[in-house]
Amino acid sequence: MEIKSTRNIAQYASVSSQAEKNKHKASEPEQTQASQEVDKKNNMSVNQITKRLMNGQILAAQEKVTLASGDQSMALLYRSAIDAIDAELDLVLGENTPAKPMAGAEIDYSPAATADRILQFATGFFALHQQQNPQSDYEQQLNSFMDKITKAIDDGFGQAKEILSGLKVLQGDIAAGVESTYELIQTGLAKFKSDMLPSSNDLKE
Repeated sequence: MEIKSTRNIAQYASVSSQAEKNKHKASEPEQTQASQEVDKKNNMSVNQITKRLMNGQILAAQEKVTLASGDQSMALLYRSAIDAIDAELDLVLGENTPAKPMAGAEIDYSPAATADRILQFATGFFALHQQQNPQSDYEQQLNSFMDKITKAIDDGFGQAKEILSGLKVLQGDIAAGVESTYELIQTGLAKFKSDMLPSSNDLKE
């Protein structure tokens, strides 16, 4: 009787152990699936954030025409550049940041006009940048300022091009307008820096 009892216990333990193994095996796909769902949700969150950023940039342009038109695309480019400059210089200028110019229905969005407005907005912060960096000499102030606004403009253009490319409108005249605007800005930045540097006559004096 004791041997039989021991055998029954052993058989029961064996069956229980096998059932536990089967339970773990059955739960593995569920855990894998759950893990995949979590990853999927994380990816969706990133996508949703990106989409919200894109939507915010598009709405900020506040134009009555579609993004397929040149004016609206350039308005988006302008807003992206301005927002990026503001975000970059906020770290230095803080509460001294002046109000951003607002987009309007009658604004000229040609490459030359758009580049000029972006340049005026960006370079207009130099005096405030100097005030916030009194420990640096003039040339250091100018160089650090140029680094900041150049990076900000590159970021703004990158964001706008990503949006326009995603909407499949970054082509033809729109693509040419974006590139022309960027080139004009780079030329303008170089001229601004050259004009702001002391001339050889100034150094002699």
